[in-house]
Amino acid sequence: MSGAARIVIETRPGETRAAVLDGSDRPIAFRIERETSRSRVGGVYLGRVLALRPEIGAAFVDIGLDADGFLNLKGADKDACGTRIEEGTAVLVQLSRDAEPGKGPALAVHIDFVGAGLVLTPGKPGLGLSGRIEDEDTRSHLKSLFTNHDFSDTGLVVRTDAAEIPDADILDEYVRLQARWQDLKRAIGRANPPACLIDPPGLPERLVSQYAGPGLTGILVDDADML
Repeated sequence: MSGAARIVIETRPGETRAAVLDGSDRPIAFRIERETSRSRVGGVYLGRVLALRPEIGAAFVDIGLDADGFLNLKGADKDACGTRIEEGTAVLVQLSRDAEPGKGPALAVHIDFVGAGLVLTPGKPGLGLSGRIEDEDTRSHLKSLFTNHDFSDTGLVVRTDAAEIPDADILDEYVRLQARWQDLKRAIGRANPPACLIDPPGLPERLVSQYAGPGLTGILVDDADML
C-alpha cells in the first residue's frame, strides 16, 4: 500500500509544488515541476519511423518534439495496434523517459492506461497480479472478477491497491480503461503523424495515479482550475 492519506498541491507562476502526506501528516514525497522543464513521460504519440538500427536493436522515431525518439525494439516488432515497425511507417508509442543532453526521449511500444487499481496494457496480453498481493484467497478472488474476459490481445495488471477497492469499483474502472483505449484507436485514424494523441500527465495526475488507494482521503489544491 502507498500509505498516502493526503496530497497537497500549491501552484505558483510557472511552477507546481506537491507534497504527499501520510495519516499523521508526515511527508512521504515532495515534488516540484516547472513549466520550463515539464516532464513528457506518459504522453502517447503517433510517430513516424525515420530509421531502423538493427545493430543496436532500436529505431528512431519522429514524434514532433525537438529531438527524435529512441525506440528500443528488444522483444517487440509491432506496436499496440499490431503495426509492424518498419522505416516510414506510423507507429503508436508512449514516452517513457524525457530527453537528456545528447539523448532524445526514450519511447516504448507498450501503452499503459493506469488506474487506481488496474493497468490496461494493449498489445501486451495476459492477466497479471501485483506480487505484493500475497494472500492467496485475495489473489484468487481478484482473478475471478475477470474470468469471462479475454486478455489474449489487450492485457491487464491488477495493482496492489485493488485488494482494498470494492469489486464494483474495480469492474467500473476496467470499463473506463477499455473506453480510453477505444477512444485512442479512433484518434489514430484521424491523426497525421507526428502527432500527440494523449497529452503527458501533469504532476498532480502523476501523483494521484501513483498514490491513489483506499487510504487516500483528500487532495488539497490552491487553484480551482486544476480540478
